[in-house]
Amino acid sequence: MPRTEPAKNTDIEVLRAVAILFTLFSHLLWGLLPTFGRMGRMLQSSLQFWTGVDLFFGISGFIITASLLRQLAAGDPPPSLAPSRRWREFLAFAVPFWIRRVFRLLPSAWLWILVTLLLAAGFNTHQSFGALRDNLDEAAAALLNVANLHFYEWFTHGNSAYGSLGVYWSLSLEEQFYLIFPFLLYFVPRRLLVPVLLAAFFAQVFAFRPDGFVPGNTSLLWFVRTDALLLGVLIALWKNQAGSYRKLAPRFLRRPRYSLPVVGGGIVLLALIPSSAAVAAFSTGLTALCCGFLVWLASYDRDLILAPCRLKAALVWLGTRSYSVYLIHTICHAFVQELKKNAGIAEGHLLSESLTILSVALILTLAECNYRLVEKPLRHVGRRLADRILQRLRRPAVVAAAPVPG
Repeated sequence: MPRTEPAKNTDIEVLRAVAILFTLFSHLLWGLLPTFGRMGRMLQSSLQFWTGVDLFFGISGFIITASLLRQLAAGDPPPSLAPSRRWREFLAFAVPFWIRRVFRLLPSAWLWILVTLLLAAGFNTHQSFGALRDNLDEAAAALLNVANLHFYEWFTHGNSAYGSLGVYWSLSLEEQFYLIFPFLLYFVPRRLLVPVLLAAFFAQVFAFRPDGFVPGNTSLLWFVRTDALLLGVLIALWKNQAGSYRKLAPRFLRRPRYSLPVVGGGIVLLALIPSSAAVAAFSTGLTALCCGFLVWLASYDRDLILAPCRLKAALVWLGTRSYSVYLIHTICHAFVQELKKNAGIAEGHLLSESLTILSVALILTLAECNYRLVEKPLRHVGRRLADRILQRLRRPAVVAAAPVPG
């Protein structure tokens, strides 16, 4: 029987929208701030927006764990003592999940890798997409789901230039998590799972992890950071098992006069923490804690992040398309940069800045097309295929009857 999908958690979608807006500011609009005068320069020196990726990590940890726990609760039998039977049960648990993830993520990722390579080869006179060779290397690393390790190696050797597929480092990290986590959830006894995850969280949360994209000063811990992911996992486990989760629900945040300063303060902290010299040594860990706090509020699905309104409807729309936007935005930015250079429009010119802002409209348009034509249809294909494979794996083995004597 096909598994029913849970209703959309609109607060989670709002957080996805915040995360992608942070990413757009970080990669596209950040350089425009000084043109807005003294206030713009002050904001540029006080805020950083790369933390949107960590918010995505926290959301992914929560959503994926909640999905796997629902799958276990939907009828997966407890592990058998027989190793062969136990592995069959694990495959029935993990393989459908992996198939759904593959169809959810990879078709769109592969499509926009191909588009990037075509543009880097045929529309790259001024190298706005970076060198074709760099893009080919990054594409290979992305296809093998090791882009995070590729970029670590690249910047460790002091390289500064790279192609247009830098966003795939975080996707590789998430996909590595998706591959490993079902083993932990299924085989590690539940009484040990939380201590193991907490140990992994505290082992890195206060570690010094400089920005991985700084040539010669990078850190492997920055490219394999999982503290925000692990907090999302722990929140989902807490919600699934503990009565204290419901007792501690901050219901007072359903009133906007309380939620706006609390949630707004958390979002502002996400931008302030990386720029603070006082906490620079462990800003990545503090960012993860801030992300965990926001995901915890959203996990209740009670409009604690934002009450229903037109703004929330717009943010939910953006949040549902955030994966497509994430894949597409750097390609569109490079495309617009190449157009400007071909037309001889200098950086800093009003027309140049206007085109950069208008590129956001191109990003959203292409993201909508990708969501409707690629991402959403293939997600349904993955679900149907996963359901069929689950039925086959659940099918009892046929035992041949022994011949009747005489």
